[in-house]
Amino acid sequence: MTLGIAYPAATQAQNASSRALITNVRVWNGTADLLSETANVLIEGSKIKQIAADIEATDATVIDGQGRTLIPGLIDTHQHIMIARGGPTDHKNKYDPYTNAHQAGAAAEQMLLRGFTTIRDLMGPSVSRAKAIDRGLAVGPRIFSVQAAIGSTSGHSDFRNYNDFHPNMQGAGFTDA
Repeated sequence: MTLGIAYPAATQAQNASSRALITNVRVWNGTADLLSETANVLIEGSKIKQIAADIEATDATVIDGQGRTLIPGLIDTHQHIMIARGGPTDHKNKYDPYTNAHQAGAAAEQMLLRGFTTIRDLMGPSVSRAKAIDRGLAVGPRIFSVQAAIGSTSGHSDFRNYNDFHPNMQGAGFTDA
């Protein structure tokens, strides 16, 4: 079971040597019809090690769950984490990869805090973001990246402006002989 709760030490769940003890929570395991009785959950690295009423973990960071519910991590199977977020002036011709990377970092952290521990990125250069998260350099969910998208002309992955010619159509460099 993967941790699916947002807590201030969220990055510690990604560190393989860290231990956290979440106390006073009811657990839903993802398949049962009911929540557990109030329990404690011991996390080592990114794995749930033990769920029990009484757990001894003197070296763990203790987090009071305040009677809330702990659930398995959520998976978003259709995400575009690297698509720039912003206002109406953030168009293709004003693309800035550094700003985009910062926006993607904030989006990844927000997804983790909403309980998404894994995402499937269906388009975009998210491999570097995934590596940074895996190495503990950035905060965010696990990312499984498709990278480049395949799409139709004028479709979801066609980033030409409305007045750009298609490279295989008349007017895009072809001359009459």
